Amino acid sequence: MLCRIFHRYASTATVNRPKTFTFPQRINRSPTAILESLNTCVQTDGGNPAYLFMDDPFLIPTSAHEKRQLSLSKASGKKAARWIMDRYSDAFFHDVAVPSIPSYFPNYTFDEKEFIEPDETTLYKLMNWNKITKAYEIYKKCLDQKVNISDACKYALFDLLCIYNSDNPMEILPPEEDWYRRELNETNQSGRIYLTKK
Repeated sequence: MLCRIFHRYASTATVNRPKTFTFPQRINRSPTAILESLNTCVQTDGGNPAYLFMDDPFLIPTSAHEKRQLSLSKASGKKAARWIMDRYSDAFFHDVAVPSIPSYFPNYTFDEKEFIEPDETTLYKLMNWNKITKAYEIYKKCLDQKVNISDACKYALFDLLCIYNSDNPMEILPPEEDWYRRELNETNQSGRIYLTKK
């Protein structure tokens, strides 16, 4: 018996093993592949508050009124910051973001000279800053003064006029305010009427 065990051990010990190791081929993954795989493993907890209220665990609102008040005050703060950027635009000249994000800067103020002598670059600037009605006025001036405008610029202006119904686009609301406005519209459409006591 002992001889058989020893013989079996000796036969496995003499097996030639390869001395070279080949690395497997690299699998190309997206930068967020690990996060996506972790996301599929972890289930969301329905008892947690929304990410909007995750600033401080001691300040997480508990009632619906507190949630509404906190989210609308955040939206108000964003609007106030935007107003300060537009009002005092000379103080915000340093660009830290790479690549540059134009929506984080104050709105571009156009000189009257750009409107007196219109050209294609002024049209493109107005279209980039969503001043659609002013761009259409400048386009008419270009036609009156017989300024040459490329077909690509005309098509871009025509697309914007069609998309925004010949008007400037509506102001984009902060997500918090937009969420509560949608909620208010849904309750109004459902036929409920809320009476306020005075």
